[in-house]
Amino acid sequence: MGVEIRSTLWKQSSEEIAQLGLEKRARIVHDDMFEVDVGPATVVTLYQRTAVNDRLRPLLEKRLRPGARVVSVDFQIPDWTPTKVVRVRSENGNEYKLFLYVRP
Repeated sequence: MGVEIRSTLWKQSSEEIAQLGLEKRARIVHDDMFEVDVGPATVVTLYQRTAVNDRLRPLLEKRLRPGARVVSVDFQIPDWTPTKVVRVRSENGNEYKLFLYVRP
């Protein structure tokens, strides 16, 4: 599950999920990330600066069920210890650092 407030990025992401045939496994919600109920999610992806991740942390701690995974791209979640950190390179050569967290 992903959340995107910008219409163009939400549409682009949703179309890519459909092209990859992943509609049953992934979705992007067009909404404000501070308003979305992430409780049913098994995976939440974030691409926010550390300060925003810090603001989201209490919401994630309160609403995510045990075992839910959070993947944050490039920016850590303060006070959480990542289970795994991976560097990846996209097809166009951009490099990203992925922080994987699993809720206890």
